[in-house]
Amino acid sequence: MITYDFLNDSINIIALHRVLSDVDYDNRVAPVSIMEMAERDLVEFIKYSKNNGYEFISIDDVLSLDVGTNNKCIVLTFDDGYVDFYDVVFPIIKEHRIPACLYFTSGYPDSKCIHSFGILEDHVRSLPSLKFSIANKDYSLRAETKSEKREAIYFLSNLVEELCDGNDSGKLLEILKLIGVDDEIINRRYSLNWRQVIELSNNELVTIGSHTVTHPRLSQLKSQNVEFELLESKRKLENVLGAEVKHFAYPYGDHNERVKAMVRKVGYSSAVTVISRDVCNIDRFALPRHWLDSDFAVI
Repeated sequence: MITYDFLNDSINIIALHRVLSDVDYDNRVAPVSIMEMAERDLVEFIKYSKNNGYEFISIDDVLSLDVGTNNKCIVLTFDDGYVDFYDVVFPIIKEHRIPACLYFTSGYPDSKCIHSFGILEDHVRSLPSLKFSIANKDYSLRAETKSEKREAIYFLSNLVEELCDGNDSGKLLEILKLIGVDDEIINRRYSLNWRQVIELSNNELVTIGSHTVTHPRLSQLKSQNVEFELLESKRKLENVLGAEVKHFAYPYGDHNERVKAMVRKVGYSSAVTVISRDVCNIDRFALPRHWLDSDFAVI
């Protein structure tokens, strides 16, 4: 029987990225630890939690609770804004009548930020090998077996991260083209579109939070750039959704006291990290979260 030893008898904020259909999860060539969960396993977690006396609450509810009391609460949160939140997660939370918070990267629908890992996996999936040149350097990768494909995808992901200048989507597209990725794959929708985000926002079970515009490591940016990421994402989401956006998630969990102070200053009510510990003596601008994936690995 599966148990979730990280759950405590107070407030548990759970962090997820992607929840794939069981078929899509089982067909993954290069699964990413802590980034993905199968639909069946999310349903199992929900059932386990309910059967063991946990109540699912919203991120708004967290800020009104007294920490340390025997609340036995769970908050589901999802980062980035992958399209499977709409296709897979949304039907699940509606069926089970539980709230969830989606921290949305506002640049994704407008291609200001790009999900490169999914693009690279789709590119490698049907290829027996890859040959390309970047910056006068030739690359040759085998990709016949599943393990070779997996290694090729990880190699390409690391190469792209090394070559791309921060979160410059134009540079990223240039590199993907040089690797040989075609337009059909690049233009495939990996993120939610604005119509879907609006529909989600209009449902009482879904809270939309901000996750910046381009998903940078905020502590490494100048203050004016941090302010842009915080304010522009909030402004864009509020303009599109017609509702206040009060909650924020630090990309990669990356933050420091300067960034935390700016999050507070621009008008957010809370911010979550990827620090896995119990919620105690709440600092609402550094709320901890437990990561959950289909390996049930908690970091």
